Amino acid sequence: MNDFEKLKADIINAQTTIFSPILEIIESAEEDAQKFYVKGVRSAGNRLKKKMQDVRKAIKHPAIKSEMTKIQEGAKGLRQQLVDSTKTPA
Repeated sequence: MNDFEKLKADIINAQTTIFSPILEIIESAEEDAQKFYVKGVRSAGNRLKKKMQDVRKAIKHPAIKSEMTKIQEGAKGLRQQLVDSTKTPA
């Protein structure tokens, strides 16, 4: 497995472990968003605010931050390898 395939596997893993729970929170907030913005229900606005805070907490969680850093560093290293391989020696 080359570096690109490893990075691709890390990204797929991150999608299932990190983004799925966050997307579930956002999807659950859609109904409250409709009630607040369309119908003007204030209590729905409070529930929406709480769910957005849950998203923020999920994003800031140390395990998620370390996984995202791992993906970013992998992409950075892969980019550098590509740049180095395209440079021709003079």
